[in-house]
Amino acid sequence: MSSSSSATLSAAQRRTRLNGVFDTMVRAKLGFGPRSLAAMDYGVHFKKVPHWGGHERFVNSKGQEFEAEFFGELAPNTTCHAVGNYVSPSGKFEPIKDDQKVKWSWLLQVPTDGTKRITATFHNQVATLYNVIEDPDAFSLHKQHTMA
Repeated sequence: MSSSSSATLSAAQRRTRLNGVFDTMVRAKLGFGPRSLAAMDYGVHFKKVPHWGGHERFVNSKGQEFEAEFFGELAPNTTCHAVGNYVSPSGKFEPIKDDQKVKWSWLLQVPTDGTKRITATFHNQVATLYNVIEDPDAFSLHKQHTMA
């Protein structure tokens, strides 16, 4: 397909075609490899541990900072901005202090027109996050077997 004709394709067509976003994600294993949140189980691959100030943090099975890849599509009308109790006076730099909280809040949804594998993997990410909230010993959400 020539580059001039690709300009007339819809966003969905560009995402789903060969070498489009979805194909590139799967080939590069972005969100599908061993660091994929969808392939991990809470309590096995990572857990919460006490942190300073009564907070908790996530660590991997070796006790190191937990890192994972996840993906999704920003849901319609999502605004990306920091939330918390940190306030900086207009025009004046004020550093964040230890007693202040700042976090990003983004609403992700399953990618529109995603392949079956992308959709199932997205839902496996949600299952993993659900198990963080719920006691994994009391309830286990069975994941779809998509991780080949």
